[in-house]
Amino acid sequence: MPAPVGMVEEAVESIGTTLDERTTCAELVGSLGRHGCEAVAVDLLGEDVPATRPASDPAPTRAATVGPRELLEAHDGEPSLTVRALDEGYPITTTDDVSGGVPRRSISMPMLAHGRLYGVLLAVRTGRPFVDHETAAMHYAARLAAVHIGHARRHNAVHSTAMKLQRALLAEPGRPHPNLDLATRYLPVGGGSLVGGDWFETVRLNYGRTLLVMGDVMGHGLDAAVDMNAYRSMLRYVASADLPPHRVLRRLDAAFSEDGTRRPATCLLARVDPARGTAALAGAGHLPPAVFAGDGTGTLIDVPEGCCSRRFRTHRSKSSVRRFAPSRLFAPSKREKS
Repeated sequence: MPAPVGMVEEAVESIGTTLDERTTCAELVGSLGRHGCEAVAVDLLGEDVPATRPASDPAPTRAATVGPRELLEAHDGEPSLTVRALDEGYPITTTDDVSGGVPRRSISMPMLAHGRLYGVLLAVRTGRPFVDHETAAMHYAARLAAVHIGHARRHNAVHSTAMKLQRALLAEPGRPHPNLDLATRYLPVGGGSLVGGDWFETVRLNYGRTLLVMGDVMGHGLDAAVDMNAYRSMLRYVASADLPPHRVLRRLDAAFSEDGTRRPATCLLARVDPARGTAALAGAGHLPPAVFAGDGTGTLIDVPEGCCSRRFRTHRSKSSVRRFAPSRLFAPSKREKS
């Protein structure tokens, strides 16, 4: 007999709505709990293993349950149904237990997908035994959940690698002069944010001044990160000549204008002079900087844009010089990306 259509349809629609493996497990037990199972549990392995390898070594942990927990526990002297399903290696294991006076019908199956074992599904009810079409539907749901858990783990592995690369590329910038306190933080928004072209830098200049730099290469991915690293390296070289910020942008633009492979970028420069309480600003399409007073109030600074450039979107023909009280905090702003 074919698997119940309603049970299979609900499994397809309700399992795997996120890239969180524990949410997927909760969706699996919830779906089966609504279709004739009094208690359902999913035990996950800490890391997936080949389906042909005995899995008794990595101890599974319970990721989600629904229904009375006592139904899921083995009686004294019985091996755990989860351990049996993993050790015996059968795709489906059914057990009828009448020792407690009330028949307890159990079904356990390894959660397999693409030759990998992710955990075990355990479903229990009292009364009538599980029939073939129910077993087939549960096997389908368990396999579907295993596929989504595999996707989630691969996505998390790629995301973790990308974020480690982003942090490596955004290593601590050069040290400013001792007369300037500097704090930086990179905080991407959203679980899907991957490595991209965001960057910041400081360059120590003569006479106690420091050049603060923030930029963003268009797009995401490794290509944007490569271009970002090229812009950042060139900026260090150009800024070492101690030019006004707007001329630094011009030199950067000229250096990359003949290279059609680089992505456009935005950039904001602030040459801070704490001794005089001034900052010379120049922007190339970037968001405006903000200045925060001692009471926490902030003010955005308008940095007018001028003629168009090739690699950098726009920049002024001259730097804008602003005077600030020594107690104030200067912070180039950056819109968080979703």
